[in-house]
Amino acid sequence: MGQNDANLAALLTAPTADLTVEERFIPVPGPGEILIRNHALGMNPIDWKRQAWNFLISSYPTILGTDLSGVIIEVGPSVTAFKPGDRVIGFAHGLISRNLDNCAFQTYTVVKANAAVVMPPSMTFVEGATVPTAVGTATMCLVDVLSLSLSGWAPSSATQPPANAAILVWGGASAGVGNMVMQLAQMAGLTVFATASKHHHARLLSLGAAGMVDYHSPTAVDELVLAAKNAGKEIMYAVDAISNEETLAAVMEVLRKSSSEGTKKTMAHTTPWPQGLASPEDIHAQHVRGDDLWTRREDVCAWLYGEALPGWLAQGKIALSPLRVAGKGISGIQGALNELKGGVSGEKLVVEI
Repeated sequence: MGQNDANLAALLTAPTADLTVEERFIPVPGPGEILIRNHALGMNPIDWKRQAWNFLISSYPTILGTDLSGVIIEVGPSVTAFKPGDRVIGFAHGLISRNLDNCAFQTYTVVKANAAVVMPPSMTFVEGATVPTAVGTATMCLVDVLSLSLSGWAPSSATQPPANAAILVWGGASAGVGNMVMQLAQMAGLTVFATASKHHHARLLSLGAAGMVDYHSPTAVDELVLAAKNAGKEIMYAVDAISNEETLAAVMEVLRKSSSEGTKKTMAHTTPWPQGLASPEDIHAQHVRGDDLWTRREDVCAWLYGEALPGWLAQGKIALSPLRVAGKGISGIQGALNELKGGVSGEKLVVEI
């Protein structure tokens, strides 16, 4: 295979246990799949939550992780869009397939060919590893939950937003999803308002936000409503990239105060709706799941990774989140997850392999 290194994997052997590094066989890609030798792995909040909360795990041992970048070693039958030696980013689907070969946190991963993208020559592996979940989840927010047309994706079910429509991104600086939603929402023709800590405002305004509010402010809701009013906009759509009881309640209040009576209001939330918060009857609220790209919305998956994302990256249409290398090698994954669990603001953590 042109590689001399073993397939080391970070195994989660029991609920809440630390990851242990063990050697596995190098998997073989099947029809429609590619084998990638990973060079960088992106850390996501769902990774530490699955480990700490025994969340979305059907059996042990298991391997976590969805975001990777590396070099293709082998292509499976029927794969024509890629070849060995291609530098790619991949969205690993082990969470759905329950096959450890498809999980990211190891040296070699088998990925669906329709969830991989050749990286531009100028993109580094650590940069590439920040992209898959962020762009996938952001796209699902806009296309699947909010039913909007996005940069060439315009099925019959897509909604053309009113000229005065705006979107609120609560947690615009959240590494990955919030940052990406802000940029893709503008492609969908929406004016963007967002919340973030003050030290992130300048960067997010440079991405095209029409207004920024510090979510620590006790008057954040009223500030957002006033900003939209002054811009002649109504906030009809929202994505809560944090999605706890406090932020969801604030987002609903903004939608109700900013939109005219009778206006359809829609919001996407990135974690399941909290049991302690009443579900809204006047707002369509839907849990966005990036992993639906591998199942229910494979049509969006094929369009996003096969058509849209390669063009966006090549043309520099999307700015990546700030990143930091938080570990080296498979043994560095646990420390990076511990750091992410402890709280990281505005940057994506990556482990180099």
